[in-house]
Amino acid sequence: MIFKQYKNLFGRAPEQKDMRLGQVTMNEKWQWLSMVDRLSDGDITKHDKIWEMNYIYCLNIMSYWYERDAYNEQIQNIKKRHG
Repeated sequence: MIFKQYKNLFGRAPEQKDMRLGQVTMNEKWQWLSMVDRLSDGDITKHDKIWEMNYIYCLNIMSYWYERDAYNEQIQNIKKRHG
């Protein structure tokens, strides 16, 4: 259910072994840590606080960031093409 509802964050079903971004590969075992790191803005001293938060709230924030980042990237690409 979580993987289906938040497919933008996870990309593929859990049985697949890695995440791909172009030619870069990251093993799926780091997905949750990667999300915690992003939510804490890379501050390891905030990781415990993130782990205590409601995970649905965290997934919603991550989904928002994913869509916002994709939107901003599209805008930047349009600006590059049209001067």
